[in-house]
Amino acid sequence: MWHDEVPNIPTRCSLDTIANRFGKLLIQLCYNTGLTICNGRLGNDRDGKFTFCSPNGRSLIDYMLASPNDYDKISNFGILNINEFSDHSPLVFEVGIKTVTKENLPKVSSFIKWEKDKVEEYKTKLNLYKNVMMEIVENLQQVGDANSAVKSLTDIIYNCAFEVFGSSRLTHEKEFNQTVKHNEWFNQRCKFEKAQFNSVRNTFLRNGNEANKQLYIQARTKYNKTKRSAKFQYKKSKVHEKEDDPYFQGSSGYYVEPGHEIYAAVKKYRYEYLSIPFKANPTEFCKPTAQNGTKYVFTQCMKECYVRYIFNACKCIDFKYDSEYI
Repeated sequence: MWHDEVPNIPTRCSLDTIANRFGKLLIQLCYNTGLTICNGRLGNDRDGKFTFCSPNGRSLIDYMLASPNDYDKISNFGILNINEFSDHSPLVFEVGIKTVTKENLPKVSSFIKWEKDKVEEYKTKLNLYKNVMMEIVENLQQVGDANSAVKSLTDIIYNCAFEVFGSSRLTHEKEFNQTVKHNEWFNQRCKFEKAQFNSVRNTFLRNGNEANKQLYIQARTKYNKTKRSAKFQYKKSKVHEKEDDPYFQGSSGYYVEPGHEIYAAVKKYRYEYLSIPFKANPTEFCKPTAQNGTKYVFTQCMKECYVRYIFNACKCIDFKYDSEYI
C-alpha cells in the first residue's frame, strides 16, 4: 500500500548489540515488507530491553513488527519483567480502534514511581513552569482564592512528575472483586520458594550483572522444580482410612531422611460399596462388614482375593497377612 505522507520513524535503540544471521534476515524482511521493529522505538521500551535470559547470557529475540503508518494506533508497548514461567519476557501493547463505546472503555490507573536518576529531568520540567507558579502565588494575594491556587500548583507538580516518573496500565473489575486462589498443591514450600524467586528477580532487574543473572536462573529453576514436585506429590499421595491396607495400595507411606521435612496436601474421597443384591464378582455378594466385625472396605476385599489366590496356588500365605481369609 502506498501512502502520500512519509511517516516519521523514531531512531531505534537496543541493549543487545550483537547481530547474527537471523537478525540480518529479520532486517531484510523489514526492508522487503515496509515493516519496522517496535522494540526500542515505541511506548515504554525506548532502550530496547532484553527479552530472553538463559545461563549463556541475555539477548533480544522477541520482536513486534508494525508499519510506521500504524504507529498512532499502537500505545503502551513494552516488555514485561522476566518471570518463572519462561526464559522469554512477554511483550505487551494496545491497539486503538474507533468503534469503542464509552461504556466499554477499560479503566486506566496511573502510577508515579520515584527514580533517583531522573531527578534532574524532573527539576528541568518544573523550571519550565516557574513563572506560571509565581504568577499563581501573586494572584492569590489579590484574589484570595486559596483552593484554586493550591489545585493549580498541585496539577503542575503532578503533571511534571507524571511525565518523568509516571506510567499507566489497564485495570479490570475482576482484579478487585476476585481474590487470588492458589491451587491445592501449592504448599508452604512453594510459597517460600516463590518469595525467594521474587527477591532474587527484583535484585537482577535493578542490577543485571552476570552474578545476579546466575542467581536469578538458579532461583527460577529451583522454584519451578519445587512446584513440579508439589504437583507430583499431590497427585500421587493418598491418605487411607484406618481400616485400609496402605501396603496393598502400593505405598507404605512417606520415607523422610533425618534432618529433612516433607509437605503434603490432603484431599479426601469417599467410596461406598453396596451390599446385597450387588455383587463384588460373579459369585460373591459385597459385604458391609468382615467376619471379625470390622468395617469391610475395598482393600480388605482385594487383600482377601489376593490371599486366597496365593493359598490355592501354592498353599502358602504372605507373612504380612494372617490366616483369617483362608
